[in-house]
Amino acid sequence: MELQAGIQAERRFEVTEEMLASVVGSGRLEVLSTPSMIALMENVAESLVADKLPNGIISVGTRVCVRHKAPAWLGDEITVRARLREVSGRRLVFDVECLRGDTVIGEGEHERYMVERGRFSKTKEK
Repeated sequence: MELQAGIQAERRFEVTEEMLASVVGSGRLEVLSTPSMIALMENVAESLVADKLPNGIISVGTRVCVRHKAPAWLGDEITVRARLREVSGRRLVFDVECLRGDTVIGEGEHERYMVERGRFSKTKEK
């Protein structure tokens, strides 16, 4: 199946202790950390295209540019959305966002590249 711009996905997550800024080390508050939010955005984008790639091809994250605009607290349910905006050769560009209820708490762009799995699975020789 060929990738088409416009496909989208969303997933819901609960903010857990290991996602908190105070635990991740990215801050001192007990709120969803920016690194955890980014990881969830990448996860949803990757899963959106994973089953649509040819055999032996995977996508790898190469760039993230997001704004973390509002907090989410321990136990909150958040929704992460990814929409494939552009397919240009091996390059995939996604619009990503994270919401707590109707409040957008993070938004931005994520870029991935399609690569041969074998190139990244080789054991490094000593």
